[in-house]
Amino acid sequence: MERLSAAMQEAEQHLAWMMAEEQLSGEYYLAAVVQDSLVFSLHEFAGASNLPRVAHLAAEMAVRSALRVVGGHRFAVHEAVRGTYHAVINLGGDATVMAVPVATGAVRALDVVQAAEEASWPSVRPGIHGASPLTADLAAAIVSGLCAAADDLGVDHQRIRAMAEHLVSHLGADHLAPRAVWRGESDGAAAESCV
Repeated sequence: MERLSAAMQEAEQHLAWMMAEEQLSGEYYLAAVVQDSLVFSLHEFAGASNLPRVAHLAAEMAVRSALRVVGGHRFAVHEAVRGTYHAVINLGGDATVMAVPVATGAVRALDVVQAAEEASWPSVRPGIHGASPLTADLAAAIVSGLCAAADDLGVDHQRIRAMAEHLVSHLGADHLAPRAVWRGESDGAAAESCV
């Protein structure tokens, strides 16, 4: 566990550096940057029995880093999730199984967004589904990122979507609305989806 913690710290530093370098170059392929950085930084965990834990922590770290370096918008979350999912598959993870820890790690990263919104704008009220419009939109980006990566890999979208709906409904994250978020809707407005 100690080695995993140290590896995640190193991976976070490497990923933030790569994101910043990519922004300077003007050609910004966030999913590819996340994928390359995570595969490079976490290669020692390839095929490891704790790969689901690695995937969860990597997704949490990648989404948090993307929000900090790239900005608090849908693109950052979508591409961070997409790149993380590709990375853990490259590290030997099963495409269906790895969707679970990637989703839960990414959702955990959104806790920071919700807390920051509440601290900065105490008058912000949750939308009809219990999430602020920003948090709901970012949560929907988790799903669209997973679905985009699944599409890249030829994985069945229906399986990914079904797991995602189940996960969110049982995470206990009261700021996320399971059915609305995982269909790709934010505050009642239709957006991207897995279907």
